[in-house]
Amino acid sequence: MGFITGKQNLSTAVDETFGKTQNVFQVFSALILRGGFILIQLGSIPTEDISTILMQNVVDVAVSLLSFISIGFIFAFGDKSKTGVVGYGSWISLRTKQAQRAAILGCTASLIGSSVKTTLLSARLHFVAYLLSSFLYSGFCQPFIMHWLWHEKGWMRKIPFLNHSGYLRDHGGNLTVHTSSSLSGLVGSIFLGRRLLRLKELDPSSIGTESSGISLLGYFLIASGLITFNVFNAVNGESVAILINDLIAVGTGLLAVAFVEYVKSRAGFNHWVILRCSQGAVASLVIIGNGIDVYSPLVTFFVAFLGAITYYFCALFVYKSSLEDYCNIVSTHLLTGILGFLLPPLVSKNSRWGNATSVEQRCIHFIWHALFVMVVMVFTVSLFTTLFLTLNSIGLLRNKLETISHERSEYAADRTRVKCCLRRLFAKNDFYIAPGHSRRNLSLSKNICLHEGDSVVQGKSFFRDTAPESLNVMATGS
Repeated sequence: MGFITGKQNLSTAVDETFGKTQNVFQVFSALILRGGFILIQLGSIPTEDISTILMQNVVDVAVSLLSFISIGFIFAFGDKSKTGVVGYGSWISLRTKQAQRAAILGCTASLIGSSVKTTLLSARLHFVAYLLSSFLYSGFCQPFIMHWLWHEKGWMRKIPFLNHSGYLRDHGGNLTVHTSSSLSGLVGSIFLGRRLLRLKELDPSSIGTESSGISLLGYFLIASGLITFNVFNAVNGESVAILINDLIAVGTGLLAVAFVEYVKSRAGFNHWVILRCSQGAVASLVIIGNGIDVYSPLVTFFVAFLGAITYYFCALFVYKSSLEDYCNIVSTHLLTGILGFLLPPLVSKNSRWGNATSVEQRCIHFIWHALFVMVVMVFTVSLFTTLFLTLNSIGLLRNKLETISHERSEYAADRTRVKCCLRRLFAKNDFYIAPGHSRRNLSLSKNICLHEGDSVVQGKSFFRDTAPESLNVMATGS
């Protein structure tokens, strides 16, 4: 900070120091959160190719930052605006300190968003596809949404709606970060196709003992990063009040999912229960993000509880489906991100929410938010559908291991038929997956054998540890 001279105003010096500290913590929170996403990928995604996960994350960080700084910043925070749709003008180095702080905000949002997208597609995309998807997201998709929402000249902020001035805000990045990134990853996951096995078919012994600890630490870092991001993006309200709401959300999310899990199954705690509780805390933080500075503690509790319960039942659906979402990105970030963006006009009792005090005004603001959600979803889906469709047509969508896995899952889906219990048990030409041995543990498998009658096709497993030798797991379709 340096010494304050007689010509220096004390309050100005304090503000400058706080501004520098805020910028440092914003970047720090994004890096912490990114590290958390890497850990949950390593602990939850069943692949032996750990180096690919690490390398793809390293490259994704570099591409995301450089894409936003070189191109995305101008589109998002340009000093001029083209009809409120896209920004243009001078670059970061030629602008004011306010613009540079906007660049810090944009970079942190880009890091967080790319983390969510990459986690849904980790270890599956071709390397070229990773580069192009990161460039498209951080250089074009997210900056356009930032300009619409976060720029004072954004078209969604200035167009009157039903004779009212539409009031939009996205304090916690519910739409700009969580919805856009998870939706882009979901589009890619749909193009990549079904998983080889559904999560409910995995035996508990197929999960390494280290996986739960790694994933739990990862979600702890993610929650810490989101809390810091919310606190230092405060617009209205004090940072202490926002921090209290964050802590309420974490506690509510953990307890709500643990209670529902206990009531529903009354079983002992296992890997999936631990993950769901951790993800419930993250989902609660995401859903309160947009109104965290205008929610009262009581409202925060109920909104966080709603987010945890909504996440839980969506996660159960994903758990039983063939969608490859091992880290529950759709449940944790997409669904709760949309709900969190829509709720503040309805449940906030704070007059600072666009001065919306009457029921009519609240309904108008809610409709305006809902319309904008649809615009963002159509925009994001259109961009990434075009990208992944092009990559798929030229053979650059999947990496080699994912190509093999995709062919196996398609083959299993074609060969598997719905049969009665006796036929499934005793038919000779059933299609199933039988494990072999593992170097880590002799009771665990390292190979997958695809059996059909007397023929056997053996291939390398995509599971870090697979099921015991005595287990024959039925291959499943969607």
